[in-house]
Amino acid sequence: MGASIIHSWFTFLPIGLLSFFFILALTLSNIFSVRTYGEFEYWFAAIKVVAIILFLILGAAIILGLVPSYKSPGLSNILGHGGLIPRGIGPVLLAMTTVLFSFPGSEIVTIAAVESPDPKRSVMFAINSVVWRILLFYIGSQSF
Repeated sequence: MGASIIHSWFTFLPIGLLSFFFILALTLSNIFSVRTYGEFEYWFAAIKVVAIILFLILGAAIILGLVPSYKSPGLSNILGHGGLIPRGIGPVLLAMTTVLFSFPGSEIVTIAAVESPDPKRSVMFAINSVVWRILLFYIGSQSF
């Protein structure tokens, strides 16, 4: 996936070569040190979270008419075409089961509890933060 994104920026580089370099870099970082691999994962995840937050801000700015080069659709994309939930609550619940099933990271809560000085408080905070992250990143990014 990363290679196809980079290939769209640098079309003169073959996608197979880009894929090879990505796999090589991740493999070498994992072979030499788990800490290095974790650091790679941390920074790539941070880039992804920052990008999603920037897209949410940009989407909100366009909806509010704060970006002069775009005509603001207002809430017509969200509330038009039959309202917010045009086919009822069933499809929403079906989508939520998929999101909750595929959302990575919720199983890490129990692993992190072992390393926490106050597991009860830390686990409750982590579980509650998963709910807020799902609302922000999945539902928020789909709304704009």
